[in-house]
Amino acid sequence: MNSVMLLTPTHAVFGGVESIVCDLCCHLPTREWKVTPGLLRGARFNLPEAFLQAHPGIEAVCIDGTAGTAEGRVRAIVNAALELQPNILFSARVYDAHEAARRLKMMRPQLRFALTIQAYESDYMSDLERWHGQVDFCVASGELIRRACEQVCGMEAERLASIPGGVPFRPGSARDFSGPLRIGYAGRLEQAQKRIGDLLAIAEQLHSRGVRFTLDVAGTGPEEAVLVPKLQSLLGGDFHFHGWIGDPEALQRFYLSLDVFVHMAGNEGVTIAPREAMAAGAVPVISEFPGFWTEGHFCPGLNCLSFPVGDIGEAARQIEALGADHALLTSLSRKAAESQRGIYSESGALEAWAAAFDRCMGLPAKPALFRAPLRASDTGRLSRWGVPPGLAQNLRDVFGRKTVHGSGGDEWPHAGPRPSKAFEDRLREFGLQSEKEAREHWQARRTE
Repeated sequence: MNSVMLLTPTHAVFGGVESIVCDLCCHLPTREWKVTPGLLRGARFNLPEAFLQAHPGIEAVCIDGTAGTAEGRVRAIVNAALELQPNILFSARVYDAHEAARRLKMMRPQLRFALTIQAYESDYMSDLERWHGQVDFCVASGELIRRACEQVCGMEAERLASIPGGVPFRPGSARDFSGPLRIGYAGRLEQAQKRIGDLLAIAEQLHSRGVRFTLDVAGTGPEEAVLVPKLQSLLGGDFHFHGWIGDPEALQRFYLSLDVFVHMAGNEGVTIAPREAMAAGAVPVISEFPGFWTEGHFCPGLNCLSFPVGDIGEAARQIEALGADHALLTSLSRKAAESQRGIYSESGALEAWAAAFDRCMGLPAKPALFRAPLRASDTGRLSRWGVPPGLAQNLRDVFGRKTVHGSGGDEWPHAGPRPSKAFEDRLREFGLQSEKEAREHWQARRTE
């Protein structure tokens, strides 16, 4: 049986990537692949024990990055991989994995290095452009990301796959839409990507329009302490906060209790939570994030309604229209549930992951890059004095010196040095043009 060591941070234990990690560990052995998470440890924020407590039954190895330096983190990955001897070293948002893979490929030329890009973000794309010469395979979450990896980052088409997060849920009995409109949201309660502040603004607009509705929210995140009291103050007993729902059966009951699922994110791959809601028959009112039109999975007027990112008024109007038109709500609900088949289902996505790993092993292994394109710099006196990273780390180890960081993303950086403006502009223009063409194609089909 072939094996994968899947590197993942642990400062966040719930989310789309974390769910994918657990699904791969639990289900791919039946498809002749053993997946072992390499759980990253930091001095304060990345805690493998918290991840394992949230996802019991997972067999993992812990990678000790408490040295707090890039050199220390790279060495930890290399040592863990040499001990585990995987066929594929796979990175889920771990920048130091690039340099670790470079060193490992020098020692084990047949090692494959693969990674995933789950959102249309320039940081991860820029890293792929710099390092693609030694990346054996990349799994994208969505067709727009896959195309950009090829046409903007230079990755070979045969070494790319687009795989959405699989959805296991199925619809329940026929719905009764006679009462107040039951609206829900599930996911991280944060602003930068999910635009969770838009949820409060939408609720305020619906409230001011006199729409009869309830709002249920499941999730956790940095905005929880501010958002939840404001929604409680606005809606009173019509607002219910569930926190993070980890139990699959409880999560399905949550989705089955909804008529409408609202999603406001400004940046996504093939987003999971709205599709979980769709599989249970809830109708998504969803933002047109980059990749929305290129993927072609969310079809406004057929299985969802949509609005431009940040257009609160349009989002509220779409939700109000659903509350006033039970025939439309019923039709969209049925089509939403039917759409979660094939690769969008749990079993279909898992088959696609196994096939991607098979393809990775079937292609020639790429050699290590002769030298690192860019390495994250270490801070401290030794680095400032120009002491080489390897020698500096040896001295720190001898004297027990460690660097402590202020966030989980600093303990184990997700991405490398900031992309150039030229690269960001190129990626943005590619996304805009791809989405424009896909939207025009969709509109032409609707008018035929």
